[in-house]
Amino acid sequence: MEALGEAEKALASINRGESPRVHSLAVCVAAEIEAGVAGRETAGLRYAKHLSRRRWVARLSSLASMQSLLHAERLRSEHHLLSQHAYLDDLTRLGNRRALRRFIDGLVSQGVTAVALVLVDLDHFKDVNDRYGHSAGDETLVRVAVILRGAVRAQDVAVRLGGDEFLLLLAFADPEAARPRSEASVTAIAAEDWDQIRAGLRGNREPRTRLGGPAPTRGPQHRG
Repeated sequence: MEALGEAEKALASINRGESPRVHSLAVCVAAEIEAGVAGRETAGLRYAKHLSRRRWVARLSSLASMQSLLHAERLRSEHHLLSQHAYLDDLTRLGNRRALRRFIDGLVSQGVTAVALVLVDLDHFKDVNDRYGHSAGDETLVRVAVILRGAVRAQDVAVRLGGDEFLLLLAFADPEAARPRSEASVTAIAAEDWDQIRAGLRGNREPRTRLGGPAPTRGPQHRG
């Protein structure tokens, strides 16, 4: 009886609104003690078991909801990752032709009417592959991509068209404003220490850059 009294005191001291789970647990404990004193299953114990089952069902439901949310988030992350890969060049991690198309579509939808195009082509790149191997050629392309990525602003895009050809699309830019950035890219590429890739690369027909542009346009031409 003393234990039952203590359990009832404890139950009375718990604010059901502030601590519903603790209150339910205290009800169950008090009901079990009461049933033990009575020597039989009481109505209080049956109610306590009912509360316990409801609490367990609620926990399972909460767990299922959490698992569902985690699964949905994982699917979103995987979809985002796959989407990003679809628009990136595998080697240089610059945008690819698909990314260029999406970027142009975005400019069209925003009504952008002035862009500048800078076409970048590496002279003698085939010689680099033939003499030093394709791994050296790949590293050369990656380094050029890093330089070009640094030449564009957040509103621009740098893409690898394929092989040793790259394109900078500069939004809201006229030729005179874009020319210094294109020339700075040429200077940076020429100043790169290509001998770090393979000894003698700089002195033996290292990749030189030819620029086409910057060319003004009246706005991106959208093709369906």
